[in-house]
Amino acid sequence: MDKTYESYHVKPFEEKDISNLSVSGCFGRTRKELKGKIEKIKKIAGISNMYLSKEKDSLFLCGFSKTDCNTNQAEIWIEPSESDVDLSNTISFLLYEGFHHRKLHKLSVCVKEGDSGFIQALTAAKWTQEGILADHFYEHGHYGNGILYAMIETDFYHYSISLIPFLNGYLIMHTTNRAVIEISIIKEKEQVPGYIDETCGYKDKISEKNKIIQPQNNSLIYMSEKAYPYLIHASNQLFEYTIGLRTSFDLTFEYSDATDFQKQVWEATIQIPYGQTRTYAEIANRLRPNEKNSDLSLLSRAVGSALGKNPIMIAIPCHRVIGKDGKLKGFAGGLEVKDHLLSQEMLLRQ
Repeated sequence: MDKTYESYHVKPFEEKDISNLSVSGCFGRTRKELKGKIEKIKKIAGISNMYLSKEKDSLFLCGFSKTDCNTNQAEIWIEPSESDVDLSNTISFLLYEGFHHRKLHKLSVCVKEGDSGFIQALTAAKWTQEGILADHFYEHGHYGNGILYAMIETDFYHYSISLIPFLNGYLIMHTTNRAVIEISIIKEKEQVPGYIDETCGYKDKISEKNKIIQPQNNSLIYMSEKAYPYLIHASNQLFEYTIGLRTSFDLTFEYSDATDFQKQVWEATIQIPYGQTRTYAEIANRLRPNEKNSDLSLLSRAVGSALGKNPIMIAIPCHRVIGKDGKLKGFAGGLEVKDHLLSQEMLLRQ
């Protein structure tokens, strides 16, 4: 299963999952009631938009409905949303799936006024309350109000970006509220990417042409005031690495758009010890130990291609992979950055 699903304890819904939901008592006690409820959801959402989520000992169905392809908007839903269960894990998955994987612009949800668990999870994830819908829900012979919440793409991403001083520029770290999505580099005189939120507080570090100026304070990390705690946790680790106080990372990574082969290459690269190197051929041989020499050469080039698409530089240490002749090969940040990283690691390791 995709590591993204595993990290969130979520899986795409399948018909065979009805038995598990039936045992858990979801939507009622009988299998007939359960199947009837699921059939109604399938008609509204479509089975491809349905997921089975686990929060501790509780099972839920969740997903997307009413997707507007013209505006890239969709509604999310969680059924049943029990008020005494923490739904933050399920909310986090729907945010990540909606904004990072499905590339949606806006997500919205209407919650029952008394559903404290759902409301607490939305508030913690920084959703915006847009209004109250009077008599929106009908249950047990009574109408109840619904509270409308929404989040747009820029809010989600702006809360998850930090800039960490590094050489003559910055490392840009991009996270969800539970994992690292991307680490890239921006150098002096390069244009500031449009997705970086002004609330990161870096405005005095760019020129009038919106280009990066070399950091004067190499101990100051820039991030949104509303940053997720995980972003702070991950940024501090990366900063400690850059100044030689850390040799390994305790981070979770998410790269759902990658191929299985790319993931295998990146996972093998993570295993390279601090201050050591491996060749592309050694990585290839580790992945396919019984490969013929002619095929191993092709596989080595495929390893190089996969490392060239590594979205999480440094933490997935592709700078530790070199050519079989011992020379430094291509690196997203440039060979001078790769040389700096390796030299620092080897010096500190000694």
